Amino acid sequence: MSPQESAPTSHHILPTTVRGPTCAALVRRARRRTAATTLMAVAVGAATTACSVPGPGTGEVAVVGEDPRIIVHDFSAGPDMALTLELEYLPDEGCLVAHSGDEDAEEGVMTMAPLWPKEVSPLNEGGMVGVTVASVGPIVSGDTFTAGGAPWDLPDGGQEIDLPRACLPEGGFVLVNEDSLSRDTA
Repeated sequence: MSPQESAPTSHHILPTTVRGPTCAALVRRARRRTAATTLMAVAVGAATTACSVPGPGTGEVAVVGEDPRIIVHDFSAGPDMALTLELEYLPDEGCLVAHSGDEDAEEGVMTMAPLWPKEVSPLNEGGMVGVTVASVGPIVSGDTFTAGGAPWDLPDGGQEIDLPRACLPEGGFVLVNEDSLSRDTA
């Protein structure tokens, strides 16, 4: 017998099939992945929220910082009157107020609580107490600065703001507009 004749031959070769997942199994797997993705997205969102610096919502104000505590706003637009203000730190209350005017002038000095743009952050480092403005740098107690803005009324006179009374003076509030701050060099 020749080698070709001795080899087993089969005229019926059956294809080998590997069973794949059924349609129902694929749907279950997709649902598990979707649920896991959703849970991860919720966890990331919660972690981001927990780690975020608190701040105001659109059209709102919020108190941020420890010492000093400052009031920040997220108003999309405000009056753009030219203001010249002097910043003062009230150490017993841990907050900042702004003075406008001149003691010798007819209108005198008005003391107000500044409503800073939300990008401004409190500063208390190396004996300097005030705020940090990204485009300007630090503005500290005793500095005179200019800004666009105006005296501003809050609903209910700002009664919901959690600050000592001295931090919310009789002069009310002064709105400071975003991208309008500059420190006087004189």
